[in-house]
Amino acid sequence: MNRRHFPRFALSKPWAGEARIASDVVVDELGDDGVAIVSRQPGRLGEPLTLALSSGQLLLSLRVASSTPMLFAGEILHRIRLSREPLSESAAPVAVISPGAQPETT
Repeated sequence: MNRRHFPRFALSKPWAGEARIASDVVVDELGDDGVAIVSRQPGRLGEPLTLALSSGQLLLSLRVASSTPMLFAGEILHRIRLSREPLSESAAPVAVISPGAQPETT
């Protein structure tokens, strides 16, 4: 006896891609040519990101230009330099920032 009341969903062709979980970052610099952020995760060179303020007032489409590890309060963090690029309508926020936030130490 089948207990399902609906058919299972199956992909006829597998999807290719990857997902990245949204994470909080701290904005270190905000300039005309790009943004520098501090994050717990390293950036991957050339990776496209969308940066959104938690207030929802600013949405930027950026690309990772460099990622440098740094020591802060005994913890390894990453200073990521992001360069600007044209905003894509399909871009979804992957980093949500809070103005004036400081990196957490645990």
